[in-house]
Formats: sequence, structure tokens, C-alpha cells
Amino acid sequence: QVCYVIGVFGMVGLTSDKFTSIPDPGQNGIVRLSEPELDRQIQNYILDLKSQQSIGQAANELNDFFPLVQKIILSRQNWERVPEDKRLLFLEDDPIEALDTEAVTFEIQSRIPGRFDQGPAGRGKIKEVSSHYRGERDHPDHPGEKLVVMGKFYDNWIRFYVYAKTNKEARKRLFWFEGLMASFEWFFRINGFRVVEEEVGRRERVEIDGVVVTRYPVVYMVRSEDIHFYSAQKLKEVIISPSVSTT
Repeated sequence: QVCYVIGVFGMVGLTSDKFTSIPDPGQNGIVRLSEPELDRQIQNYILDLKSQQSIGQAANELNDFFPLVQKIILSRQNWERVPEDKRLLFLEDDPIEALDTEAVTFEIQSRIPGRFDQGPAGRGKIKEVSSHYRGERDHPDHPGEKLVVMGKFYDNWIRFYVYAKTNKEARKRLFWFEGLMASFEWFFRINGFRVVEEEVGRRERVEIDGVVVTRYPVVYMVRSEDIHFYSAQKLKEVIISPSVSTT
């Protein structure tokens, strides 16, 4: 049973065995698993998830993305056997008091309807302006009736800030975070998200509770999807408009 508190990050301990069992290829030259073994564990993990939920049918909304980041941070630090008092904090808001450890915060830099075309993700000229048909499922309250599932893609640019007491520590943690996100790209994909690193910004010096610390911004493009359900009667009332447009 996965257990986490939505909307509360970093300060809440996550203790599910599911987190520690996420297959982890390692990073920074440390090879934890051979490629065949890693592939086997990933396939088993996906099968296990399928037994608990219908992959691709859950609402892969942006708010569902951030707990996934927290899960992989926990999983990696469990593997590294990091002491509790030294663990990286994952916070929704900037730290408001002096740090005893390091921290990562996040914010939405921009958000637009999904763009599709040849070229880098999020850079296409065709954008989705209305929901698209995604399938049907049984109505939970009216046996025999169906609900039509409609989805709409969004391209979100998320800025993470990596905080540490010194420039050296912040730079090291930045590289750790980049490696973490790259290692678990498959994990984001099976949960319905496409994640692409965009850029790392210049070092910043900020004051927290009278103490000056270092932080590095790193931006990722995250493609999410908002899901809506309609009854057949409701669909008759919806004005159908083109699902894509060009700019």
C-alpha cells in the first residue's frame, strides 16, 4: 500500500516498501544492476502496478507528478542508506528557516496546451485546444451505463531549486538530482508523464533566516494530461470543437 500525504512534502516521512522496491540503475558510475536484471525488475514492477491500477487510465495531472519525484528521492536515499537527519528535503515552498541539510523546491514556470509536431517536446506548432477522446469505462453509480473519458495534454515547465550551504555542496546535489531524474525516466513514463530536462540556470545566493545559502535552478518540461468524464447525456450537451489548431 503506497502511503503519502498529498500537498505536504519533505517534512513527512514516506515508509512504503513500494518506494524502496522501485528498480534503480544507480548513477555516478555506480552500477547497481546489470542491464538484463534491471530490465527484468522493471517489467516485474510494471506488472505489479498493473495488478493495482490501470496504467494509462489514471488522471496523469500535474499535481500527480510531484509525489512521484518525492518517491524516487526516497527510493534513492534508502538505497544509499542516508541517515534520516542528512536526507534531502523536498519542499513545495522555499525554506523559511536555516537548513540543517539540503533541499529541493519546485514551482510552475509556465503551462500551455500540449504542442505536437516534429522537433523537441513542447516546441511543436500544433497545439491541443480541446479535449480528445480517450476511451470508455463503466459508470460507477449506474450499472450498464458508460462514461466517456476525455483528456487534454499540457506542457508544463517546472523549475526546481537545489539548495545547499555552499556552492560545492549545491553543485554536487544538482548533479545528483539530474542523475536521479534521468535514471527514473522510465518510472515517469509508466505513470503517464514525459519528462525532459531543459536547462540549468546560474548559481544564486539567497538569504534564509539570516544565513546566506546557494541554490541552482534546473528546469524540466513535463507533459501531463487532465482527464474528464462525461455521461452519454452530458456529451450531447457539449459543443464539439476542433481538437487541435495551428499557430
